[in-house]
Amino acid sequence: MFQYEGLTFCKLERDQLLSLLDLKKETWLQTHNTTIANCDDQTRWFESLDKDVHCPQNLILLARSLTFTVSPTTVGVFKIFNVNYIHGSADVAWDVFKEVRQKGYGKLLVAGGVKFCVDILNLRRLDAEILMHNKASMKCAYSAGFVQEGVRRGAVFKRGKYIDSITFGYLGSASR
Repeated sequence: MFQYEGLTFCKLERDQLLSLLDLKKETWLQTHNTTIANCDDQTRWFESLDKDVHCPQNLILLARSLTFTVSPTTVGVFKIFNVNYIHGSADVAWDVFKEVRQKGYGKLLVAGGVKFCVDILNLRRLDAEILMHNKASMKCAYSAGFVQEGVRRGAVFKRGKYIDSITFGYLGSASR
């Protein structure tokens, strides 16, 4: 368990797959490669994540707020993929649950996820891609210290058209 500014980050567990499936179905237009899956697909995907607890290459963190209501509320997921411990880098992405959007949790989620990557996984560089129309996610990236590095023109096909993907990079302070 990792805590940051009122959020608690925990590794995704099997019993949380249904809420993650609902999030995927609701946000698929905002993301790159997420397809609408069913429960069996979700379980196969979860089981395909590597289980090396000492040097994970792929890690999905579920973030909960302890201050939102009387009981903890899940606010989103921070996804860490393709971890390269030699280079100190990884690809990251995030999603905020619909019920808590526009309440500041997105910025906290991304900042906390970055802190986890830097402090716990000892990473120095993080890469993210955000679809050009996802302004809220871009604000979260900028707020956490990401810098726009480029544009992948027409990179993603959604709803019958190609959409640009904006690339962002984060470099820890020791890397600059």
